[in-house]
Amino acid sequence: MAENAEEMIQSLESQLITLYGEREILLNELGVCDAGQLVAMVKNMEAQLLDLYADRENAIIIDGNRITISGPKKIFVRKSRASNQ
Repeated sequence: MAENAEEMIQSLESQLITLYGEREILLNELGVCDAGQLVAMVKNMEAQLLDLYADRENAIIIDGNRITISGPKKIFVRKSRASNQ
């Protein structure tokens, strides 16, 4: 029975070391290690991504000499008159 208790203690100690190691990695890489903070961070990033997608739906993208228009838009181009000199 003492052998069983010793194995259980070693297992719990190993799990605790692993848990603290994972928390340290999260803290070093992401700056947070609390589950609530991580959930809030992910939800915030999801909201930012949705905002970005919404902005791109109604965007005019100029890439070099190409113009890409996304979403329903009307564009009026007024030709400039050549001035007579």
